[in-house]
Amino acid sequence: MQAAKDTGGTVHILVNNAWGGETLCPVEDKPDTQLAHGLNVAFNGPFWAMQAAYPLMKAQRWGRIINMCSLAGVNAFMGNVEYNSAKEALRTLTCTVAREWAPFGIVANVICPGAKGASLRRLFEPHPEMERAMAAANPMRRIGDPRPI
Repeated sequence: MQAAKDTGGTVHILVNNAWGGETLCPVEDKPDTQLAHGLNVAFNGPFWAMQAAYPLMKAQRWGRIINMCSLAGVNAFMGNVEYNSAKEALRTLTCTVAREWAPFGIVANVICPGAKGASLRRLFEPHPEMERAMAAANPMRRIGDPRPI
């Protein structure tokens, strides 16, 4: 934030969109290090960035925060507890910040895309019934895929 302030004078918009990859495995086999890494990247990092941006946004009485979460937090995909937990925690943090910082002109939003990316495809391989159920729950009866057709 200091570098942004030094070069641009302030911070107007903060977008938190990070993930460091994971190895899918059930909760009982998840190493503490992998859980900690997931929470640090997808929750603590955005939390710290938001705290750092807050004084600048508050001083100018304007700011926009966009946090990329995931339907994985809402739907709890198997084998992905650190991602699910971190994204759901970030969603709740965003709601909290939206309420607490609104009086200072700071708007916080969360986006929960549900695209069928590489990690979701890996999850569906051994669990095709999960893919069918998720598609059936979508009004379009399919899960979006970011890959070109």
